[in-house]
Amino acid sequence: MSIANKPEAKQLSAPQEFRQRSTQIAGVLLRDWVGEERAREATGRIATALSASAAAAKNPQDFYDCTPQSIAKVIAISALTGIMVSTGQAALAYAIPRRPRKGEPPQLQYQLSHRGVADLAKRANLVLIAVPISIRDRVEVDDNSEVIVTERDFDNPPLSEEDLRGVLILVKSAATGICLAKGFVAKSVINVRRQQSDSYRFAEDPKNAWARDSSPWHKWYVEQSMKTAMHYSINRGWCVIDDTEAVRALQADAEGDFQNIVVEAEDKTRTESLTDRLLTKSEPTLAESGFSFADFEAKLAACKTTGEINAVFKALDVSKLTSEETERINVLGLEREQAIGAIQD
Repeated sequence: MSIANKPEAKQLSAPQEFRQRSTQIAGVLLRDWVGEERAREATGRIATALSASAAAAKNPQDFYDCTPQSIAKVIAISALTGIMVSTGQAALAYAIPRRPRKGEPPQLQYQLSHRGVADLAKRANLVLIAVPISIRDRVEVDDNSEVIVTERDFDNPPLSEEDLRGVLILVKSAATGICLAKGFVAKSVINVRRQQSDSYRFAEDPKNAWARDSSPWHKWYVEQSMKTAMHYSINRGWCVIDDTEAVRALQADAEGDFQNIVVEAEDKTRTESLTDRLLTKSEPTLAESGFSFADFEAKLAACKTTGEINAVFKALDVSKLTSEETERINVLGLEREQAIGAIQD
């Protein structure tokens, strides 16, 4: 009797594989962060948002090649802040693949747009407005150091670095519309902060001209200037944002420019630790569970009977230990039993 061969599993396309990977990472990571119920709600939305961002990219393969660690971080930030990455001019946040160095795999970065920063201000019941001022506009300062725009060329707004004079910041109460603060951030101040951008400095090197295609400062100078001025107003206290999740999003955005920093194990954030666990598929170690071998040995040393030793073991959640850790603990237990004379050589 002939046996029919099973049809081979259909190979997933790059977009399908990327969505599947994003869904898997989101599902596992978010359960640790926000619990089962909220994780189910957020997983589909985030995976869809990332897939849409990839599809709209000039080179979608850059998304598909991103490291799982960087994808996981974008997913976590999106879920915790409630600001999903998107595409187009109305997006509050973007997922941007960036190569730290030529030839290295791209890393997905979470970056707020100036609209995203304004949205965070709304959570503090504030309206944060950034108005780009052209070199053709007239700006004066009154006796109270208030910045006043006396004339604007509405038909020719600034479109490039050459056109921009600076950014006017207005902070208003969302409830009353009263202006609470106003300030002008000059282009010179903005460019000082631009110079701190790793992506900008790297792309400015003639050898790295290829990087200018993904450098926000080279592609969207005016928009980046608006966002930088908004960050400046928050740092200077013109606009006070104290919402925990909003602050987290602002920090993630500020750290979005890749920095070559080696993170030691003890310095890792909870996001990075959870990501490492996800990628290695390992269980938390004894140290991660809040215990240490030194403490364990000290407790064993105080035991005088096998009953006390057994009580020490019962207090441990052995299911969270690796096989090597379990073996080491068992050896320590046997050695202590031998020391108190419970077992003989």
